[in-house]
Amino acid sequence: MLLKVYRYIALAVFFFLGMLKLPLEYAGMFMLLALLIYGIIRDKRLEWDKTAHLFSLFFLVLGGSLLLGLTHAVHHGRFFSEVEKYWGSFVIFLVAYFLMKKHLVRVSQVVKFFIGGLFVTSVLGWLRMIPHLRYLGFADRAARLDTPLGICNNYASILIIGILILAYLIKEKKSLFLPWIDWSLFIFFILSVFFSQSDGAMLGIVVGVIMIVSMSKEGFRPKRFFVLTGVLLALFVLTVFAAKPYFLRRGNAVRLGLWQSYAETAVKYPLTGVGARQMGYFYEDWKRPLPFGYDGESPAMDAHNFVLQYAAEHGIPALLLMLTFLMYYFSKTSGYRGRWFGIYCGMAAFLIQALFSNNFIMIRQMMYFWFFMGLFLAEMEIYKRK
Repeated sequence: MLLKVYRYIALAVFFFLGMLKLPLEYAGMFMLLALLIYGIIRDKRLEWDKTAHLFSLFFLVLGGSLLLGLTHAVHHGRFFSEVEKYWGSFVIFLVAYFLMKKHLVRVSQVVKFFIGGLFVTSVLGWLRMIPHLRYLGFADRAARLDTPLGICNNYASILIIGILILAYLIKEKKSLFLPWIDWSLFIFFILSVFFSQSDGAMLGIVVGVIMIVSMSKEGFRPKRFFVLTGVLLALFVLTVFAAKPYFLRRGNAVRLGLWQSYAETAVKYPLTGVGARQMGYFYEDWKRPLPFGYDGESPAMDAHNFVLQYAAEHGIPALLLMLTFLMYYFSKTSGYRGRWFGIYCGMAAFLIQALFSNNFIMIRQMMYFWFFMGLFLAEMEIYKRK
């Protein structure tokens, strides 16, 4: 009984305090780590298997590759504080994996607390945003950041994971809470993403929905997915030509300018990059005029594309290692046929948005992404045994 109470408290702290930016916001991770340590002592074993060996080796190599950028780092303190986010994320992955393998948590429990945290932070975000609503419901760009996670790209990146979990359960006529509650949460979260004004999040949802549609009784159908994705890309190209003013707006010009600058930096420092979170110190070298004829230069900010930022900061070899890891992970877990396939789609959607946002480098979003990565891998292993 005490173990059950502690588990629920740890999950609540991880998913509620972490999202709401309250004191001890990262305490939940340490509480879950303590739960795992208790399980190891109780059972006198860690469930260390070939999969754990392989992914631990992946993380050792990935973590070591981040140190290549230290050779060009200007501010070492800032460098290590950023690298620690990745190292911590790798630990979160393994903690979630072993918690699931040792049956100390269940996916249904985790998802319920995750959805609960999303609901609370969404409600508070709406309440803070209401005074600023204008232009047919769109919030002021600065005002939308004044929420627990920000009704913005960062907030939307984990919200879309919850949306796709609910979407798959609804499609399969399975319930998380009650059918009417699941539908209400799904609609509420969709509206929240709309108000986030995150094109990347919306694109991630579309790709996730295509993945859900591509799922059949026989499993995931890659051919169907690629055909539907091809249709989506064709429609996207047509939309760009039909709505040029929207796609050529200043915000996209800034993003394209950043992409150019980060790509050129990656080419200039191909082996090591400039170091984690060091691009600001090289700003005079990489700033470029904005495209589309806008006045000004690329601002000193994140690339809003995790591939280009990872390459510029850590080097092309480190990027190839990370992409290899992600491709291996998604290929290994693609055979899953159970009720939690929505998690798989949500993680893919998170990465789609990371091509247009900075959610892959912010620990508040990263920790949930990596936690679900570890949890789903263990769920896949258990599913295969069954």
